[in-house]
Amino acid sequence: MRKQKIISLTDDLYNEASKMDNFSKWVRDRLEEHIQKTKTDNGRTMTYVCMNTGCTRNEFVLGPVKDRLRGYRFPSVRVCPTCAQEGYRWDVA
Repeated sequence: MRKQKIISLTDDLYNEASKMDNFSKWVRDRLEEHIQKTKTDNGRTMTYVCMNTGCTRNEFVLGPVKDRLRGYRFPSVRVCPTCAQEGYRWDVA
């Protein structure tokens, strides 16, 4: 029963897509938007707070990391470049 719903949903989407004048152009435009958004997101940075009290730097700034699963993201814990201890994202710390 569940398989039938998935097939009908796919058929409905196919029927809607076939009504569009230029579906492949629409898909290319969405992919281009996604690529541009990824590029601008990659240029952002996040401030982290070092939890080591003896560290000379209380805060440090790092860019995003890229995962195969989640893409570019800012993890909640990063390693301080000065003392190699854990540093937490400013909004988590």
